[in-house]
Amino acid sequence: MRVETHFSSETARQQDVYSVAVKQISASLSHGKDHIDSVIHYANELSNSVEVDWNVLFPACCLHDLGRLDTTLHGEDSRLLSLEKARPILSQSGYSDNATEAVLKAIREHDDPQGNKTTNEAVVLSEADFLSGFGARGIMRIMTWGAESGRTTEKMIERIENGMPE
Repeated sequence: MRVETHFSSETARQQDVYSVAVKQISASLSHGKDHIDSVIHYANELSNSVEVDWNVLFPACCLHDLGRLDTTLHGEDSRLLSLEKARPILSQSGYSDNATEAVLKAIREHDDPQGNKTTNEAVVLSEADFLSGFGARGIMRIMTWGAESGRTTEKMIERIENGMPE
């Protein structure tokens, strides 16, 4: 999958965020470059049906799982670490304070356990991330993430059988 085709007019800034995100998360087989590329692909497809600001959505797709680098964190703790790691990357890449806050809002809301999504960017990111978990690729990601985070085989099979928590 060629991600470069998804860059908008802010190419340099987006390429910088993409490169930093891929480099930082490359240690994760379950949330690395393949997952980022998949989420970007699905977000691009979904954005054909709903109005989004690609300059917010693209960096959110790249940075939404940075908290997964700490395999001991799950849920809210992982989401908070993603937000903490994303802020300086956006700042160093030249995003304004307003743009940074919009990207962080999409990241924060996309995985909100209460389902509170107030922007189209958060909705599209959430759905793209969810779609990335389907099929053989999704099963492999569940098993890989389980191994990375020390989950038992039984827990991983339960996750596959029961799907993603709501």
